[in-house]
Amino acid sequence: MKLTTALVALSFLLGAQAKPVKRDTPTPEQCDEWRANIGVYHDHFSPACKVLADACFAKIETGFSQPWSLHECVAAATCQGTTKTVGIASCLDPRIAAAGAQGLSPISQEVWSGHIATDCVTAPGRCPASRQQYIDFIFRTLDELNTDSWPDAQSEVIDIWWQALVDFTGTSGDSIGIGPFNDFLRNSNSGLEYFPPTIKAALLDAFTFIIKRTLPRERPKHPCHTKRLLSLAMVAGSQLVVMSINTLFTSMFSNVRMSLWKLMPHTTLLSPNSRALSRVARKWPIYSMKFSYRYLLRTKSVDYSFSHIRIGTDTLVQIPSFDAFLHMLDHIIVEPPKFHVATDDEGTAIGEPIGVPMYLIFDLLCNTDAACKLFSMPAFNVALKDLLDAWGHYLTTEDSAKTLTDEDEGWFSSFSMETLEANTRGSFNDTYHCPNPNAVNRGYASWDEFFTRPLKGPQVRPILAPEDNTLIHSACESTVYRIVRNVKAHDKFWIKGQPYSIYNMLNRDKELTAQFAGGTVYQAFLSPQDYHRWHAPVDGTIVKTAYVPGSYYAVLPDAGADVGDPDLKPGDPHGSIIRSQAWMTMHSARALIFIQADNPDIGLMCFIGVGMAEVSSCDIRVKEGQKVKIGAELGMFHFGGSSHALIFGPKVELTFADHVVVDQHLKVNSVIAQVHHSGGATKA
Repeated sequence: MKLTTALVALSFLLGAQAKPVKRDTPTPEQCDEWRANIGVYHDHFSPACKVLADACFAKIETGFSQPWSLHECVAAATCQGTTKTVGIASCLDPRIAAAGAQGLSPISQEVWSGHIATDCVTAPGRCPASRQQYIDFIFRTLDELNTDSWPDAQSEVIDIWWQALVDFTGTSGDSIGIGPFNDFLRNSNSGLEYFPPTIKAALLDAFTFIIKRTLPRERPKHPCHTKRLLSLAMVAGSQLVVMSINTLFTSMFSNVRMSLWKLMPHTTLLSPNSRALSRVARKWPIYSMKFSYRYLLRTKSVDYSFSHIRIGTDTLVQIPSFDAFLHMLDHIIVEPPKFHVATDDEGTAIGEPIGVPMYLIFDLLCNTDAACKLFSMPAFNVALKDLLDAWGHYLTTEDSAKTLTDEDEGWFSSFSMETLEANTRGSFNDTYHCPNPNAVNRGYASWDEFFTRPLKGPQVRPILAPEDNTLIHSACESTVYRIVRNVKAHDKFWIKGQPYSIYNMLNRDKELTAQFAGGTVYQAFLSPQDYHRWHAPVDGTIVKTAYVPGSYYAVLPDAGADVGDPDLKPGDPHGSIIRSQAWMTMHSARALIFIQADNPDIGLMCFIGVGMAEVSSCDIRVKEGQKVKIGAELGMFHFGGSSHALIFGPKVELTFADHVVVDQHLKVNSVIAQVHHSGGATKA
């Protein structure tokens, strides 16, 4: 399947603000103005539009002077709407430019009758084209170019190509005549006139700076003679575009010190958060080069836009570039997660359902040395956190609840409900608080409200023998990952084994490290379908809390899945994030909550909430000095899968319950261990 982006031109999204202003006299001075405004919409069009534009430019450069006599140019122009287009001849020749709009001929009869209104047997003016004819024209033109870049469906052509025609010409939406169509090609979308003054000023300043760097030292008498900058604006939404679109893109936003993203619709530009990631990566050419070319171009990622994800090459898509990778992230942060299920070739569900879409495109990338180094850089993680926070904000909006449905991809579909209620979790409506139990979405106002849903009451996850302070309870609804005793204060990390290091886990606090060195670590994993609130494992007092910034996708590269992995074949490079859970307790963003247990045989213990992958928000809900009882809420995770750990001091003698074994799913508040009298444990 082909990778597509959900980017729509600014001209379309802003087009409803004002009636386009027609410029009847494109003088050399106006041409100079357009040159200064080049690239306003550069590279903000679909891959299919770019293919058409390139084909149009190629033919024009071979001698054609009237773009509307070329069906490739017509298709490209209507993809995003043109602005102030006068044709190359009109721009180059001041005498023609002075003639204004009259210098443009109508669309040729050959294009209209032979490519669009194909059943026309009379004069073109008497042959309106239907919407379906226009859709067929777009797909036929792309087919002639033998391109791999295609719109996903007819609906995309309607939304991106056809709707602009309808909006500009005021037609019924079913058909359009050659006259209105020609007017649209000549006059639609008046470029910067659509922009608010603040954005317009910033863009003009940026483009002026760039043009001064790219123009020859001796400025030509007529600006349009500068062939380095010359190209017809079929798609870009301005008269001229720079040859190197990527160079312009990078330069523009490194010189505009303002957040255009906050003032524009989400799906127009590459967001500032993604641009920040790009800038960080490109500052480290060795790592970004390895990341982009040695591995990224060979990496395949599941296309999260499809309802069913299969483990097979026919449904895996290749990420073609680092820029495509960033655009995929931009698409994710304006959509709520869908409930996806991995299946084998026979349609049988395998592995865990997928609720963390970013994990899909980071999964294989993480398992490289270059990615480990890049993803460990503080600057990269600061930029990534901003992006994750932007997504987190979106997931609190009403729009994010649109996947809380009973459709195939919805979180209340029949298969999703089976998963949410599996592992003896219990009936959803009986287990969790539902604002409206009778509604399909259970009354949740946003995806985040659904994800962070509280339990219906203490009776749902009862505490066994609450008066027995020797019992340790599960702090999270989770699957056992590892239990390690006699953990060192400092330890080295190898590809296999991944020993814990108390010093790193506790954010390099020497005093606390000394109190826990030689102790025990219990760690368990929370899947996206688990309950994501944390509860106190013991009675005690909160003595300290801390949020530790860290990495989000940095993992230890390994040789792939081990023999006996329940989901992957031996050596499969997928899943390195899951296999690096121990390492991530020391390097990922995490929350630390220190509890002085009432039972002196437990003493000081620590809860660690580890934000794995896109789970960037570790939400601590308790304060220092607060008394807590077993089962009291400590905080919660937001977004997707995550992990947590409990650390006990070296003098705490623990016996774990027989059912507490690796890969066993445990309910929150259930008993996991018992402490024995040891004559005193660690105190804060």
